[in-house]
Amino acid sequence: MKKIKSSWFRFWAAVLAILGVVHSKDANARTFYYKTLQCGGPVKSGDLNNTVLYEENCRTESYTSEEIVKQDITTSGAVDCYCDDKTLLKYSVSCIVTSYLDPDSETTHYSYDLKKGDCDKAVCDPGDTQDCTTTDGSGTQTCNAYGQWGSCDVTTCANGYLMIDGTCHETCTIDGGTGYKKTLYEDVSDSSSTEA
Repeated sequence: MKKIKSSWFRFWAAVLAILGVVHSKDANARTFYYKTLQCGGPVKSGDLNNTVLYEENCRTESYTSEEIVKQDITTSGAVDCYCDDKTLLKYSVSCIVTSYLDPDSETTHYSYDLKKGDCDKAVCDPGDTQDCTTTDGSGTQTCNAYGQWGSCDVTTCANGYLMIDGTCHETCTIDGGTGYKKTLYEDVSDSSSTEA
């Protein structure tokens, strides 16, 4: 009798697992939900009846059973949405708000634009690292959430460069020894200082 009960228990546990009723005990199990991102608001200041609203269905990952149905991103920063349930690839969604003052009516008018990134073909798996080289050294770079390689984090300077405060600077010969070149102003291409 116990053997029959055990078999039935295993059978129904398998059925419920397939239907998604039995959830993984893993606290980090990935569960995906769709939430609606909303971008927009009054076109004229104070005119709540004259509104424009853009929406984007965003696939999001949740580690709780609480599902976020809608999220207003009109005044918030960009939100990352998953491209699918199988990869870690993401695209970015943001709400751009512009305003101008009507000189005749002294009314502030607003316009809204929902900006959506693309799910570009991944060239790497998010989180992966690889060796990289630049003109001033070598190091590693990490694959970002969009499946693209990030900038090179230089840890070793090339010949003719010196590591100062985590940055490789080109060395140079000065009176009495060797120094390095340091950019003072990014907006002036040839402004540099030589330090011993």
